This record gives sequence, C-alpha cells and structure tokens, in this order.
Amino acid sequence: MPLIALRDSRSTSAGRPGKGSMRWYLAYSQADPFLALGAIALALGGAWAACLLMGGSRTPGPHLFYVAIALAAVRFTWPAAVVTACAAGLLAGPLLPADVSAQLAQQPSSWLLRMAIFTAIGVFIALLVRTPEITLRSRLGDAVASARLLRAINNGDIDVFYQPIYRLSGDSDRHGDTDHHGDELVAVEALARWRRSPDRYASAASFIPMAERTGAITRLDEYVLGRAVATARGWTAVAPSLAVSVNLSATTLMQTGIVATITRVLQDEGFPPERLQLELTESALIHDVPAAIQQVEALRALGIRVAIDDFGSGQASLNYLQHFPVDVVKLDRSIVTAATLDDRSRCLLRGVLQLCDLLSLAVVAEGVEFEDQLALLREVGVPMAQGFLLGNPTTADAIDATLSGSSQVR
Repeated sequence: MPLIALRDSRSTSAGRPGKGSMRWYLAYSQADPFLALGAIALALGGAWAACLLMGGSRTPGPHLFYVAIALAAVRFTWPAAVVTACAAGLLAGPLLPADVSAQLAQQPSSWLLRMAIFTAIGVFIALLVRTPEITLRSRLGDAVASARLLRAINNGDIDVFYQPIYRLSGDSDRHGDTDHHGDELVAVEALARWRRSPDRYASAASFIPMAERTGAITRLDEYVLGRAVATARGWTAVAPSLAVSVNLSATTLMQTGIVATITRVLQDEGFPPERLQLELTESALIHDVPAAIQQVEALRALGIRVAIDDFGSGQASLNYLQHFPVDVVKLDRSIVTAATLDDRSRCLLRGVLQLCDLLSLAVVAEGVEFEDQLALLREVGVPMAQGFLLGNPTTADAIDATLSGSSQVR
C-alpha cells in the first residue's frame, strides 16, 4: 500500500522565538552574584523610598517590592527569595515612618499578611524558573512561538513539500544504481515547512516539539491533514491507488473528537478512507496504551490504515506489534544505518522483516541516504524505502509531473 508521512528530521534555527525578548533574563540569571545582590538591595531601597514619598503602605508603593523579590528568585534559589520577601515585608510595614505614626507598624496583622504574600510569590517565581522541565524562559518562549505558529497556519504560511517513497525491485545486484529504474513510485511523504520568507523555510523538526508542548500541534495536524488529503485527491486521475498518510501527535490522537474531524475532512474532499493512512510514533502511543488502542481501533473501523512510525527508536517496539492493531511498520533510520555497519544489526533487520511478514504488516525503511544502504535493503527484501538517495522533498507540482510521466523525482 502507498504511504505518505508528515516528518522532517532536519532542523534549522528558523521558527525559534526571538532572542531579544529573553536577553535580559539570560544576562541577569548568569550575572555575578555580588552584582545581583547589589541590584536586589537597590531595588529594595528604591521601593522603600517610593513608599516614603507616597506616604506609607496604604499606597501602591509596596507593589514595587516585587521587583526585588523577582530579582532574588531569578538569580538565586527559593531561600534567597524568602529572605528578600521577608525584608520587603518589614520595609513595607514596621520600618515605614508613616506606618509607625499611624500605629500600623505596631499591629502585626497589618503587615504580616503582606509579608506572607511576598513570600509565596517569591517562592513561586523561584520554583518556576528553577524547574528544569518548565522554566520561565521556556514557557515564555513557547508562548511566543506558539502564537506565531498559529498565526502562520491562519495566514497559509505552512507549506507541504513531498518526498517520494518507492517500492523496491527485488534485484539485489543493482549496487550503485541510483536511477531506481524498476522501482515503483507508490507514495510521497508530506513534509510540513514553515515559510519564513519567500526563499527560506523552517523544517518541521524546528517547531513540532514546541507545538506538542503547547497544544498547537492539534491545529497543525488538522491543517496538514486537510492539505494532504486535498492534494492527494488531485492526483486521483493519474494515480488512483495513491494513498495519503499524516502523522498524528499524542495530543491529537487522544482528542475525543479526532475521529469525527478526520471523517469530516474525508467527506468534504470526497476522499475514500481506504486511501488515508495515519502514522503514530511510539511516543504517541506509550502514554495511555488502552486509550490509544481504542482510538486506533476506531480509526481502522472507518477503513483508515494505521502505521507505527520510527519503529525501533523507542523502548517498547515489540510490545506495540503485539498489542496495537496496526497495518504498517516504518523502520527508523537508525536500524537501516546500523545494518550496514555490522552483521549483528543486519541479522536484527532480517528478524524484524520476518516478524512483520508473519504479522502481515507492510514495511517501509526510512532515511535511506547512501548507496550501500539501498543495496542492503534490496538484498534482505525490504519492500519499500524512502530517503534523500531516492528523492529529495519537492513541490506538489513536481510530484504531479512525475505521476504524469513527464519527469522523475530525484
């Protein structure tokens, strides 16, 4: 069966959030400790002076102490934030002459609550910026990048390029023949590209991880699904058996309405579900196995084919083959590369092929970039392959010309 996937392992620096907005944070978070302490002391003194000028703690002045608390939390750990918050609480209460005159300083209830709030906010900021998985910088960067990505989708700045997938001939004596005469073009892989300028694109690898972290991946998946199905429908006249396959992230897969969304896209385009294939990476399946199986079964009930992408890159590959009702296995490029380097890896590749054959699963080798890899795949009997050696990503028009027999994708 023909396949198409949404994947691009090559990353670029394009698509990242601008560095200017984070420059202050980086500079201060790595500043000399004594300079940071000086900045904190200056911020405390400035806030206290402002409270003096404004007339005490019942003015907006105490809010200025949050600057010093934030500086302590960002540069140091939470204990420093607590100490600074306590100092701010004293300066904004018992140590204000106006509060002493008004008998507020002698009433702990009038300033202890403020000190507690200062402390809680200081600890929160410190933990937020010091948690490796979710730093303040990463949160802000992801928020900016996610907004830009959604705007790019709405503006049509996400393009889809296509890389050919060939059904390999069984001739194992064609080492060095890169013209792939006799190989059948059975599919293309749809590559999402962010058009940053008329002649510059960001590959999917540079923004997909961010989209997955922020939830924007669902909108992107739906957008690419619609574009890919519409394009494949246009090839029906010259390639009626050509199917289209789109990657689904874990977030998208587990959406309760994803089956209905996919059904609507197919109906709107008049595209038969038998020609749609959805690729799921191992990471997309591993988080909630029972729920993932249920979603996969619902998709297959519509006639949609399901594939495991990047097979062999995770830690539970055989478990997925045993439990998940899939139709296609796409071998990770690491398996192909290793098989050309040593006999043990080559035997492992043969074993995976035999296992897939027993389970009636189609196999595609990804990331074929060198002639020795292609020769090995022919030798061991891998049925389908894709990679830069067989064809670079190209436009839909170029694929259309190839299908019409007027040119050949390289």
